[in-house]
Amino acid sequence: SVSFPLILYQNQVSPVLIGVIEGVEILAGVLIAKFIYGLSHKIGALRIILIFAVIEAAMILILPLYYSFWWWIFLVFISGLSWFTIIALRQSWINISTANNHRSMILALNSTMLCAGFSLGPVVVKIIGAGEYLVFVISAMLVLISCFSLLFIKHHQPKLEDEKADYLQIIKTHKKSFIARFLLDLQGVVIILFT
Repeated sequence: SVSFPLILYQNQVSPVLIGVIEGVEILAGVLIAKFIYGLSHKIGALRIILIFAVIEAAMILILPLYYSFWWWIFLVFISGLSWFTIIALRQSWINISTANNHRSMILALNSTMLCAGFSLGPVVVKIIGAGEYLVFVISAMLVLISCFSLLFIKHHQPKLEDEKADYLQIIKTHKKSFIARFLLDLQGVVIILFT
């Protein structure tokens, strides 16, 4: 997340096009959202997470090898499909597996750990260098390690139902939550862009 926009900028990609590429990743997440639970219902949440972890790691490793705007759009789209699938299924796993009286604390700890992981990205980039391929290798390894660590708790794998959700109704019902999350993510993007 940190290295890629810097590499784009170093390759004379305009900030507007960098924003477009970042938007493609979000668009991919929105598009896959409709299918995540159906896939996990048929194949299993853990298998889907592991499949998409391998795809995400591959995208991370391939991304810095080719300096083509349209190729990057494609790779970032695939990466967005993978990353958002992993995040959605891990969050669902936590929600389903955690007792009601502990859920908010567990989700808060999960978010804290996720933010801590994201904050290490700039440190690694600063130490190794934004354009160095090793940054991408480390990132890919961390994705694989974090997802494959779920094998230790595979017997707690939740059964996710293939619900036919009305996403517009969900957004309407939980409007404040979506606005808060949007502003939190916007803050993160602004911090990354201006540091």
